[in-house]
Amino acid sequence: MTFFRFSLSIAILYLLFNSESGDSVTQDAKRNTIFMPYMMSVLPNPFDIVWTGDWAACQHGWATLVDASETGHMKPRLAESWTLTPDGLKWFFKLKPDLKWSDGSQMTPEQVVISLKASWKGTSHTDLSSAIKDIVSIGNTIQFELTKPIPLLLVNLAYIDWAIVHPSTFKTENGHTELTASEPCSGSFCIESTKKNGPLNEINLKINPHSAPPLQLPIQSGRLKFFERCDELLKQSNRMLSFRSFSYQMNPSCKEKLSKDFNIFLSAPTWIIGARYTDRGIEELDKTLRQSIFIELRKRLRSQLKDSGDSGLIEATGLLPPYLLGTIPLNEFDQILKSMESSIPPNTLNRFKGKTITILSIELWTRWKSFDWLVTSLKSLGLNVEPIIMEKTTLFKKMADKTLAREGHLLFMPKGVGDIDPDGSWQMASKNFFTGQVDQSIVTKAFFESDEKKRIEIYKSLGQKLLEDAVWIPLVVDADFVGVHKSVKMGDVAQFKVGLTIHDLLPASIK
Repeated sequence: MTFFRFSLSIAILYLLFNSESGDSVTQDAKRNTIFMPYMMSVLPNPFDIVWTGDWAACQHGWATLVDASETGHMKPRLAESWTLTPDGLKWFFKLKPDLKWSDGSQMTPEQVVISLKASWKGTSHTDLSSAIKDIVSIGNTIQFELTKPIPLLLVNLAYIDWAIVHPSTFKTENGHTELTASEPCSGSFCIESTKKNGPLNEINLKINPHSAPPLQLPIQSGRLKFFERCDELLKQSNRMLSFRSFSYQMNPSCKEKLSKDFNIFLSAPTWIIGARYTDRGIEELDKTLRQSIFIELRKRLRSQLKDSGDSGLIEATGLLPPYLLGTIPLNEFDQILKSMESSIPPNTLNRFKGKTITILSIELWTRWKSFDWLVTSLKSLGLNVEPIIMEKTTLFKKMADKTLAREGHLLFMPKGVGDIDPDGSWQMASKNFFTGQVDQSIVTKAFFESDEKKRIEIYKSLGQKLLEDAVWIPLVVDADFVGVHKSVKMGDVAQFKVGLTIHDLLPASIK
């Protein structure tokens, strides 16, 4: 399972540097590495994303029928155009002519259909199984026949979950699709794993000479590499084409040094940082106590956030930033807290002074200021706080097999918020984060609602229930730093890709 979304990936490329005189520009073969703060599976599987870095890897290895622009509008990728019938029950995607796999063999409409049918059975991020009646090819056109209109079909097809994967490289058993090989591929690159065991810190990529559209950057290979600290970027700057960095990693000194060779900017907010109660926490800390803790934590957080002067952080009011579609704005959030506070008996917290609360996390996440804020604030409420810091692989394994729910009271973690539509975040929340707390049927109802105002209200009601039940404590929204080497520039990078992709980066000389 994946626990961060990331909606956006991270690039790889070319590159060039100039002589001391600045008169000549030459290609630097070493500058082909993208550094990112995410680990990756040995064989990242677009049908079943496990590690956050898998999104970045899969975006490079496979292509989708359609892509999303920076503004969220759809644009062609493997399909050159699309139409739908007036009743919204049939969609027709005309494939680009002469599409090929990385090995040079022809990409047939029949192969595309086989891959799409694997995604149709359900992926880690989407589930359209109840709404699609059939997917067939008619000549060079792919036809989706639906049981009911899907307003967000194009958005879903732009997710890497619906990548076009060669039928010889995967198998589906009991509704689960397993990837068996990364080649032949359909993306800008094919993935070359560096080890047999995962998760990995590094994945090598080799160019797909038949990718559509073709790359505009003259490179043959590249790397995606995981890093944890800014000094690693400085040591590897001669290898680096671009990078993505959590804000807490980008200290002023490091940023200043990197700025000599890289254009650095804050990306759109991409992480909701907060804490959710485990099953054990919900059982042992009654609702009134959880609400009291929530209210007092928010008071302290607002004061600390105001004093911190951290431009990369804003207050969080739910699973997505408060200004996005279907989320609770700050004024409505405050009204919920005010109403909650008025219903709580006086001195509720005093009855629990000295009680121990355990916080589960991993070392990487504890570097966020929010972790210290959470621990310090809980202690200031008279509670004993016991942090339990696990190994990454251990925590994710326990989350996957549901045993983590019995090991502590609170789980502190960041959650990716790069989705192009709130349904993506709520699908992940209902399946993975809040199993039993979020009604999947309500999420599904919102997904098929064509009236946008009604959709917004449904999503807001889901967020309000999580807050009122006090099972989720949103703290802050954090934006990452993105750096792009000055020899290249960003083209049109969609927010939900969580970073950059190779086909969205161009030589700086292109106007």
